[in-house]
Amino acid sequence: MTDFKGGGITPPDYDKDDINFVSQKTEFTDDVYVYGKLYANLVGGQPDVNIKDFGAVGDGVNDDTEAIQKALNQFQGKGRINIPEGTFIVSSTIIIPSNTHLSGEGKDSVIKMKHNVGRNTSLMRTGERGIKKENIVLENFTLDFNRDRWTISGGETLKDNDGGDQDNDETTLSICFSEYVLVKNVRCIDGYKHNIDVCAPRNPENNNGSTYDSEPSRYITLENCFTSGSGDDNLTTHFSSDILIKGCRSINPSGVRVPQNCNCFEIDDGSRNVTMINCTAIGGHKGLQIKGHDYAPAPYNVTVDDFKTYNNTTGVDVKHMGFDTGNSPTARNVNLTNISVVAPRDFTSEGGVTEQAQRPFRISSYRDVKLVNIYVSDDTVDKADDFSASSTTRARGMVRVMEGASNVLVKNLNIVGFAATSEGFWSSTSTKGPLIVDGFSSTDGPEKAFRCTGTGYTGSISHYMISGNQSSGEGIDVEGGIEVGRGIVTGYGTSIERTANHGYLGSEKPAFLAELTTTQTTSGNTNAFLRNFDTVRYNFGNGWNNATGIFTAPVAGLYKFNIDMTFINGDGNDDSFGVYWRVENNSNYYERVHSSNRDFHVINPRFLSTADEECNFCFNTVERLDRGATVGWYQTDWANSSTVELHYATITGFLLS
Repeated sequence: MTDFKGGGITPPDYDKDDINFVSQKTEFTDDVYVYGKLYANLVGGQPDVNIKDFGAVGDGVNDDTEAIQKALNQFQGKGRINIPEGTFIVSSTIIIPSNTHLSGEGKDSVIKMKHNVGRNTSLMRTGERGIKKENIVLENFTLDFNRDRWTISGGETLKDNDGGDQDNDETTLSICFSEYVLVKNVRCIDGYKHNIDVCAPRNPENNNGSTYDSEPSRYITLENCFTSGSGDDNLTTHFSSDILIKGCRSINPSGVRVPQNCNCFEIDDGSRNVTMINCTAIGGHKGLQIKGHDYAPAPYNVTVDDFKTYNNTTGVDVKHMGFDTGNSPTARNVNLTNISVVAPRDFTSEGGVTEQAQRPFRISSYRDVKLVNIYVSDDTVDKADDFSASSTTRARGMVRVMEGASNVLVKNLNIVGFAATSEGFWSSTSTKGPLIVDGFSSTDGPEKAFRCTGTGYTGSISHYMISGNQSSGEGIDVEGGIEVGRGIVTGYGTSIERTANHGYLGSEKPAFLAELTTTQTTSGNTNAFLRNFDTVRYNFGNGWNNATGIFTAPVAGLYKFNIDMTFINGDGNDDSFGVYWRVENNSNYYERVHSSNRDFHVINPRFLSTADEECNFCFNTVERLDRGATVGWYQTDWANSSTVELHYATITGFLLS
């Protein structure tokens, strides 16, 4: 660690000094004053030097490797090394020493690898196995891997201690086994594998999903960088920690090396404690993939805020491969806020593989995932034609939760368009749950705006606003233990479709109240349901049919029913009649009355032997009903029917839970 205190450097004033970088005090103040914030002159305070002072030419022809490396080696820890405008050709990897500040004059300060150097050779690297680097600032220049090298095999791949290959090759800028590194306003283009890779020397492979390299990179800041054209992922991280990626833009990976999965940003195996802020991804397979392979630990403690992705086949993809039941030991804690995924589009890589547009958003395998303020759209809102039009998406579910995902919280999800697809939000049978969706809107959306299938998990959706033009579609279609709360659905043939065992529906729970005030006798009522009430005051959920006297459960759940009846015994004889709840549930019916061959629920009423005696009866029942089950008040066996009159009746029913 550099001894700043003994080097004659006045410590910076955190509140007053303009040192150009993000200000954040840390526990490392005694050695490195501020994480992500280094003096322009790291030590020594000497004037800037120019790589041309060491013999570099920058004419795009001369080999400037030796001059650049000499400047770095001789001036490390002494001051800032300047790269003037020009194209400086190199023929081997530029190695960045510790305590280096390398600065250019903008994108026209270019370091470019010679065209005939084997593609394994990285253009610029910091550390390697057993050689740790620290206190580095790289800013304001372009690194060009040189795409002419993609067809040139060979080059330099460092060997690890066990004889295997290190994983810091084939890259434009490899930040390997390093600490306290700031990369700002650097353009990295056309890496055969990656453009920027924050990594450890080796990506360990095993089958336990929790083995790490012992020499990670840590405390790395990438700010306002640009990447394009990589053969795999433009900007990625591996087996490293405490990484800040801020204001970076990644576009059009080439896919020449990995044609089926080349991404703009990828937080990959073994990464942890990663924060992304205000980044943009355009024109790759995935705009952002947070992923672990089946032979490696998944990233954890990942926070992404203000991320925009356009014209990628998939906007955001979160998964741990091979741990589809949710049993990953490391796939934990991902927070995604203020995310915009716009105009998914087919992608044909330079490796010759065409990938059709899939889902804008997928969450699988991970536990403790929070999605807040998520916007997903086709090209509906791109009125200025800033981006290419959407392709027809082939995947089901524009936002998909699946394959062991658990403890997923979604708040304020907005889906616009995709009317030709089958589902907007879809949580499938493989989800582990629970799943909470609080705040959901869909405008001009798919056939099913919101769908949850399967009975093996619980969850809820509430505060929704769904509108569309789907006369045969369903605004909400849920199964299992998914509760449906308050909201609005318009423009769908079916607002809410349920096949579940509990939960409630829409802005009101299903409930009805019907009143009968006209005197009825046995005529038309014997062996039939009590029906044709004079007044139906409420019928939330439209379960009650007044013409038939049958209530059909619009959703599954536990219901309570009540009937109050007033009869007149006209002749004074000891009269009786049979009445009972008749329940048909899942193709079975039950007559809720006391007898030797029926369920006990209520008893048959019996009149007093007094003429013109008024009798009042009240019956209650609680029934657990499947969706579509029916309930009615069935009357039979009226004795002395000519003298028994029904003067008044009120029947009610409502969903308890």
